[in-house]
Formats: sequence, structure tokens, C-alpha cells
Amino acid sequence: METKMQEEKVWKVLIADDEKKVCQLIRYLVPWEELHLSVAAVVYNGLEAIEVLKEQEIDIVITDARMPECDGIELVKWCHQQRLNLKYIVISGYRHFEYAHGALQYGVDAYLLKPINQQELIDSLKKLVDILKEERSTRESLLKIQSQHQRDRDKLRRHFISSYIFDGRKLLDRRIDSLEEINEVYQMGFTEGVFRAICIKVDNVENSSYKIDKLLERLRETAEEGLKGFGSEEVGVLIHSGILLFLNYPKESEPLLIQKVEELYQKLEKTLDIFEGLRMTIGISCQAGQIGEIHRCIVTAGDAVRYRILLPNQDIIWYDRHQYQQVPVEQIFTPERRELLQNQLRASSMDGLRKLLFELRFSIKQYRNISPLTIYYILQETVDAAMEVFEELVEQRADGFSMFDTFAEKEDSAQEEESLWQALLELLDSCIEVIGRELVMQQTKPIRVIKEYVEEHFAESITLELVSEQVNLSANYVSAIFRKETGVTFSDYLTAKRMEHAVELLRKTDYPIAQVAEYVGYTSVKYFCRLCKKTLGMKPSEYRKLYS
Repeated sequence: METKMQEEKVWKVLIADDEKKVCQLIRYLVPWEELHLSVAAVVYNGLEAIEVLKEQEIDIVITDARMPECDGIELVKWCHQQRLNLKYIVISGYRHFEYAHGALQYGVDAYLLKPINQQELIDSLKKLVDILKEERSTRESLLKIQSQHQRDRDKLRRHFISSYIFDGRKLLDRRIDSLEEINEVYQMGFTEGVFRAICIKVDNVENSSYKIDKLLERLRETAEEGLKGFGSEEVGVLIHSGILLFLNYPKESEPLLIQKVEELYQKLEKTLDIFEGLRMTIGISCQAGQIGEIHRCIVTAGDAVRYRILLPNQDIIWYDRHQYQQVPVEQIFTPERRELLQNQLRASSMDGLRKLLFELRFSIKQYRNISPLTIYYILQETVDAAMEVFEELVEQRADGFSMFDTFAEKEDSAQEEESLWQALLELLDSCIEVIGRELVMQQTKPIRVIKEYVEEHFAESITLELVSEQVNLSANYVSAIFRKETGVTFSDYLTAKRMEHAVELLRKTDYPIAQVAEYVGYTSVKYFCRLCKKTLGMKPSEYRKLYS
């Protein structure tokens, strides 16, 4: 693919000659497209050529040696002074040594004499195109090697966090090797000192339509650059709607960390200011003295971000500065309340669910300084209980899973406690709606199956008992629910369906009446005719004459 792209590149040519006829001749003599060349500009003196070179990217310059104001040799000299990597063909009507010498001095690639020989010009251009291709290939290969080396190093460093320690939202329970082993294997620069994790959370609080994936990558680069030099190591990875940074620095630098984090916040905020509806929270983990505590650092950095639901005006939250009371979930969301929630869902009682959530919130407020994490855990247990009922009652759960995903997104971006409870209330309301639809579908499913069976077998001998067997229900029950759902008896529905097909055959075919009756499930022609008289108001033969 790369070779093909190189061959298809079109190289740009600038023609400079004070004789317009010579310029026209050059354009005429060369099969530009065949050589993958295009004429970018034609000028008539060296000064005009310089202006073009300032504005456009040119690959080859074809210039006359002698021109007014600025000749070809002076033009080439100017290009060298500007360090422009171009190829040059100088054309001259003179064999004078000084022109050829001047051209060679500045690395002119070809020196042609007037009158211009077409083949010499084409051969010179072919040679220059080959040289340009080779230089481009070499340059790209070198850049690729350098880029790959840097990517491999960066990939190794981030692999330490994203795969060795942290997989998505799940921490991996692995033994942490010594600093020396980690530094050697993952090309890290860890030293003895302090270890911390920083979680930078970016939330789309106004539900704007744009995605933030590319923005997060840009923020990660800014964050790593902003912390560079503060400690021995700083490495970041992208996580869901945020960035996780791991920082290692000397103990004596601890007092400077507050200022460094505030400066980092200001830098990142400038990038976010371009976008509307985004809000950033930075969570700083607990302080750790050993690399083996990296798991705790990552957990507590995320916990610090979650603290924001009780600290709505803080954008930088330090885990160490808050001492919250951890309360067991079962003390508030008791087994009795769990059972009540599930029963209210089964009964589709939204009022009962609102009352239960009010009681949960009231119980939470009875604890002084309760941890925001306890609130999250209670909500998660509530959602798990709702999911159990949902899976119990709903066969097709696509809509439901979508709702649970929506709740997870709202939970993840919640800025205050009220938003969490509102999201939970909306989820339960949606659950009741979907469960209700599912129950209706389950009640009407036998009717749908019976109608489909009639549509496929109307020409056969069909009875109420036969179709009842298709749905594993009693004939009396099927008779009752069929009339309730359709407004007609099963016998009348079957007759109407057969008459629909009979009418089509009478109008569109010349089959005998007896054959039409047989095709729609009647062996008696007299009975078929009586039904036609009753449903159509006329005999089959009369209907055919009138509508065929």
C-alpha cells in the first residue's frame, strides 16, 4: 500500500523563464501526467519565482539561467539559503563556464542548453522523479522506525498500568515486582519515594453531541507534559471518560504537589474551555510509599472523584483530606427492603417505589458524615435487585439493557447526589414501562400464534381444539381470550379469513365455484354458497360477474 501511494504522488514543478514562448514550449514537450508531475506555476523572472516558493510547496524548479532582476543562479542560491530541499534544472542559451560552474556550485541537478531537446528534458525529469521517490521512501522509513520505537516504548509504559495493573474498570490481582524488574521490563523510571494516582474525570454534563475520545488523548498528553520533571516517573492511560495518571516522586517534593496539581488543572481547563458542556474533576489518591500499593492508589483516586457528589463545588479532591464513615449497605438497603422493591416492580407500582426510595434516602441521612461510596453501593444493590426482576419477567431484554446502560452513564457522570437518585428513579420507571409491555405481549402471544396458524392453514380442516393445542391452552380459555382480544369468535374469524381468500380467487381466476370452495377449506359447495350469501350479500357466481 505504501509503495502504491508513493507511485501515485504527483510532484509539483515551477517553471521560470523570461521568454513566454520557452515556458509554453516546456509545457508542451513534457508528458506531465505520465511522469506524475504537474506544473504548479509559470513565472517570468526570479523574483516572481521566489514569491511562489514562499507560498507553495514545490519539488522541482525549471529555470532559465539568465533572467531580469533575479537570474536562475541567484534563484537557486536563495533556495539554498532558505534550506529548501528542491531539485533544479537550469536551462541556458550559453555554454559559458561561469553559468555551468555557478549552477554546479549550488547543487543543480541538470544543466540543459537551448534549443531545448525534448528527450533530454524528459530524461532529466524522470531522473529527478526517481531521486525524489527514493528520498521520500528513505525519509518515511526513518520516520517510521523512529515513530515505532517511541510508540513501542510508550506502549510498554502504558501496558504496565492498563494491562498489568488495570483492565478497563477492573483491577487485576497480581503480584507487583520490584522496582528494578518493572523498570527493566516496562522501560519505566521508578525510584524509591512517594507513589500516587491521579484520576482526571471529564463529563459531558450537557449531553452535547460530540465525542470526547480524541479530547481525552489530547488531555493525557497535556497532563504528562505538565507533570514532566516533577518526579521520577509519570505515565497516563485513558479510561472510561477520563485519564488515569500514575506519579512517582521524591518525598521532599510532596509539599509542591498541591501547586503542581493546581497548575495542571489550569492547563487542562484551557483546553476544555474550547468545548461547551464539559466539566472536569481531578481526584488525587492516597499517598503510598511502595510500588506494591499501586492498586490502592488507583482505587482511591477513583474514590476521590466519586466524593464530588457531596462536594459539588470542588474540582480538585484529595482522598487523604476526607474521613467519611463507611456504613454496611445491608444496614440501609436491608433484605426486607430489597424484597419490597422487587415486589413493587412486579406489581408495577411506581408510587410504592418512590416511597421506598424516599425511605432509603431518609435512612442515609441518619448517619453523620456517611461516605459517598456507601451511597453508590446502595444504588448498585438497588439496580441489581431490579435487574433480577427484569430478567425474570422480560424475555426480550434489549430495551431493558439499554436502560441499564443509560443509568450507568448517568451514574458515572453525576455531579451531585440528587442526580444519582433521579437517574435511579428514571430507571425504575422505565423498568415498569417495559415490564408492562412485556406482560401485554405475553398475554396476546397466544392470539398472534393462532392468527399465524390460521393464515398458513386456512384451507385445511381447522377447529378450536386444534389451534388450542398449538398454544398449549384449553379450548374454553382460548375461546374467551380470542373474543376479548379480537372482538369476534374464533369461528367467525376463521370464516372471515377464508372469505378473504375466496374473494381473491373469484375476482382474479376463472376456477369453478367448487374448486374455489375447496381451495379455501370447504368441501360442501352448498355450504360455501350459503356463507358467501351471508358474508358478501350475494352468491359466488353473482359476485364474480359483478367484480371480475
